[in-house]
Amino acid sequence: MIEISKKIKEVLLEPIAYTHNFGRLVMGIVGFFFILFGLAVFLASWYEMILKIFIEPEKEIIALFVTIAEYYLISITFVLVGRSVIAFAQSKEPKPEDIGKLKEYLFAMVVSISGVAFINMILEYETPTDININILYVGLAIACVVVALGVYIRLGREKVREVKEEEKTVGEEEMGGKIKLSEEPKEED
Repeated sequence: MIEISKKIKEVLLEPIAYTHNFGRLVMGIVGFFFILFGLAVFLASWYEMILKIFIEPEKEIIALFVTIAEYYLISITFVLVGRSVIAFAQSKEPKPEDIGKLKEYLFAMVVSISGVAFINMILEYETPTDININILYVGLAIACVVVALGVYIRLGREKVREVKEEEKTVGEEEMGGKIKLSEEPKEED
């Protein structure tokens, strides 16, 4: 028991262990603040909804709910990022798949928030004749971002799949000569 505790002390007293633990602590704190900020945005959206509906009804109700949906998506994004960062900080051995999932969450939220912002922009105009060519440029820009993120996610998934298949084939080649059956199948006459 004494030898084990000496080894643990040696490992914990290394400078790398201090910086590693400090990095995990900072990641946990950052994740917590992401969650708090997401909750603050969510509460601000409710405040704006109550303020705009009951006290100052100046906007159309549909445009207001689109704005509230945008705030809600932003708050969900912050909460998901915070939760992922905290889980990443708590894991013993972080995996590349964890970062990939975090990127997919972020990209999905970017796409949905862009769509809601575009709808909100359209709803700001009173009549169809008020909409000018700028809305076309904004729509094309959002479409380009969506396509680029989709291609990026697709290529990332294919790369992960290729790496897993390569690791699997390398593992099978290494284990090929070492695995032997304890009993050979008997042939029945």
